[in-house]
Amino acid sequence: MTPEFLREGNAVADVLGPDRIVLGGIDDRTQDAVAELYAPFAADTIRTNPATAEMIEYTANSLLASYLEAGCGFGGGCLPKDVKALVAFGRDVGSPMRVLESVMGVNEGQPAQMLRLGREPIPVRSVDPSQSPHGEQAGERMPGPWRTGVPGRRAQKRKWFQVLSRSYQR
Repeated sequence: MTPEFLREGNAVADVLGPDRIVLGGIDDRTQDAVAELYAPFAADTIRTNPATAEMIEYTANSLLASYLEAGCGFGGGCLPKDVKALVAFGRDVGSPMRVLESVMGVNEGQPAQMLRLGREPIPVRSVDPSQSPHGEQAGERMPGPWRTGVPGRRAQKRKWFQVLSRSYQR
């Protein structure tokens, strides 16, 4: 686990400055060899067996997946796999992981949620003609005192940005 989770835009910093290093080895010789590779990094080091190291990875990724504001959902090779593995483990030992099951359900629905949000009409800021620098001329172009209409390309791009960055908030 070195580091298992890389933040977008911070991958190099995350690799060079991990918060912890987990060494899962079958014996001291193996752990010593791997520890030598990580000697230049100043981070807390945990030495354990491979099964425990794997469980640390699963739980760390499951915790991250539970608290991410991932916009259109999280993916990659690790988060979904590790969350599903922990859910399966819980099921196998008779202890359902309901929170993680919900996290996966929300994540799997996020792409569709993003599309739904992208199809919603974009509210156009209402304009009171009396406040317009063009006075009554503005009112003549609008049906009644308030204007609604189809947004331009810039507003559509802003909407997609909002969808991508805030879809978890709905």
